[in-house]
Amino acid sequence: MIPSQLGKLKVLESLMLQANELSGDMPDEVCSLRTMGALKELIADCDSEDPFSQVSCDVDTCCSECY
Repeated sequence: MIPSQLGKLKVLESLMLQANELSGDMPDEVCSLRTMGALKELIADCDSEDPFSQVSCDVDTCCSECY
């Protein structure tokens, strides 16, 4: 599970969450950092083609890259 408290890190510019055992939906609090422009890079294991990807994160509106 990805902690929603990460969304409180208002000066966070890059967050790389790939290659770990996190799972679940990317919290709205984290995605809002991307939409506000503070978070430039958000990478997670969210590739729908990869059977080992356990994170749900939309590349168009939240994650910058999915692995």
